[in-house]
Amino acid sequence: MTAGERILVNARDPEEIRVARVVDGKLAGIHWAGSERNSQVGSIHLGEIRQVEEGLEAVFVDFAGGRAGFLHGGDIHPALASSSATPFEAAGQPVPETEEGTSFPPVAERIEAGRRVLVQIQRDSVKGKGATLTTFLSLPGKLLVLFPSMGKIALSRRIEGEQARQELIDRVRECGLPEGMGAIARTAAARASVEDLQADLEHLLGRWAAIEKGSAQAEGPGLLLPVESPVRIGLRDQWTPTTREVVVDDPSWEQEARDFLGADSGEGGCGIRIWDKNTPLFEAEGVEKDYQALFQARVSIGSGASIVIQETEALTAVDVNSGRLDRGSLEETALATNLLAAEELARQIRLRDLGGILVVDFIDQRMAENRSRVEEAFSQALRGDRSRLKMGRLTSFGLLPMTRRRKGTGMAQARDWNCKECGGGGNTSHVRAGALRVIRRLRAESSKTWKVRLQPAVAGHLEQEFPGIWKGEGQGVQWQSDPQVPAGEPVMEEL
Repeated sequence: MTAGERILVNARDPEEIRVARVVDGKLAGIHWAGSERNSQVGSIHLGEIRQVEEGLEAVFVDFAGGRAGFLHGGDIHPALASSSATPFEAAGQPVPETEEGTSFPPVAERIEAGRRVLVQIQRDSVKGKGATLTTFLSLPGKLLVLFPSMGKIALSRRIEGEQARQELIDRVRECGLPEGMGAIARTAAARASVEDLQADLEHLLGRWAAIEKGSAQAEGPGLLLPVESPVRIGLRDQWTPTTREVVVDDPSWEQEARDFLGADSGEGGCGIRIWDKNTPLFEAEGVEKDYQALFQARVSIGSGASIVIQETEALTAVDVNSGRLDRGSLEETALATNLLAAEELARQIRLRDLGGILVVDFIDQRMAENRSRVEEAFSQALRGDRSRLKMGRLTSFGLLPMTRRRKGTGMAQARDWNCKECGGGGNTSHVRAGALRVIRRLRAESSKTWKVRLQPAVAGHLEQEFPGIWKGEGQGVQWQSDPQVPAGEPVMEEL
C-alpha cells in the first residue's frame, strides 16, 4: 500500500469496471460501471416531443431509448419556441440571462408535440420511470465543461482566491472559445496552462461537431453522442492535479489512460503503471473492504460507534450510534461520537452518491456550542464533495436536514437487483458484490486450488450466474456455505 493520492483502475473483469481514487491507502472516490446496466447519463440524443403535459408543466420525449423521457419546462431551451430553428441550431443559441423570479409562459406555449429537439440524459430511468432529460447540453472534459448555450465563462466553486480566479478566466479566454459558447473551468484547471486548456477545448469542440453532423444526417429519434468509456469517465471524475499515479490492471486500457492524462503523464507528473500481479488490484491495495462496506447499512466509525444509512423512496435517513464509545459525561460522549460521524458520513455520502433529501439523526447535545462544533465539522467534511448540496441547521433534537444532487445513479441504485421472494422490497446488491469478489480472486489465481466459505445467498448467486466456475471447470474449488460469513467477506483458503 503506497501513500499519497493515486487512481486504481480495475477493468480486468468484464462484469464490472471500477475506478477508485485512493488517498493514503483509503478509498476517497469511486466510479462504478457494470455489464448489466451501464449508466447513460451524459449521452445526447435527437428526440421528438411525444406529449405535452400542461398540468405537470413538462413534456415527454421519444428519444429511441425505450420508455419516453421526462423533460421539465425549466429544462426547455427558449430557442425551441422558434419553428425555423433546427434542433442543433436551437441547442447552440446563447440563453439570455433572466432576473430571479422571472416567470415563463406555460410549457404548451413554448413547445408543441412533434417538435424535434436535442436532449441529454441527466438521470437514468429508475424503477419504471423514464430518464430525466434536458435541452441545455454540456460536454465535460478533463479541465473544462463546454456549455454551447451558456455564453459566458464560469469557474468551479472550489477554486478560491479572487486573483487566481481572474487569471484562470483570462487563460480560458485565450483558448479561443467560439462566440456565444460558454464553459466552466473545473477544479483541475486551476493550475493548467493555456496550451492544456486549449487542447481540452479542441477535444470538446470535436465532440460538438460530431453532434452537428449526426443531427443533420438523422432521419428520426436516436443516439447522437454516446457516453464515453467507463474508464475515461472514471478518470475524469476521480483525477485531481495532486494525483501522483494511475494503476491499471488491464493493459488494453493503458492507452485510454495516457490519452486522458496527456501532458500530465510526462516526467514529474502523474505516472502510469500496469498491475501485472495475480492478486486482484483492490485486494492488494487494501481497499476492497472499503468498497464492500458501501453495500452495508451499518458503517463503523471507530471505538465501537457507528452510523446506519437507510435509503427510502422519499429520503435517506442516517442514525448515529455511540455504541461502546465513552468519553465520561453524556455530553462529551455525544460530541465525540457526532464529530467522528460527521467526517465519515461526508465520505459515505460522496462514495455512495446519495441524493435527494437526507436527514441525519445525530446524538442529542444540550449545549448549543457543541451543536455548532458538529455543524462546522460536517460542513468542512462536505467541502470536498463536487455535487451541489445544501445543509440545514442542527436542531436541539439532534436532526440535521440536507439536500444533495446525485452525480449519477448512485451505488445502491446502480447495484440494485430486486428479490423475487420479497416482491421488490429488498435488494441483493451486497450478495452480488460478494460473489464478484470471489470470481475476481479465482480468475486471478487460477492455478491454485481453493476452499471457499461463503454466505448461502452468495453461493446461490454463484451457482445460478456462474455455473461453469461453480462446477469447477478448469479449477478445483471446494465450496462451503456458512451463514456466519458476511456476504462481502468470503473466506478463501488455498489447499
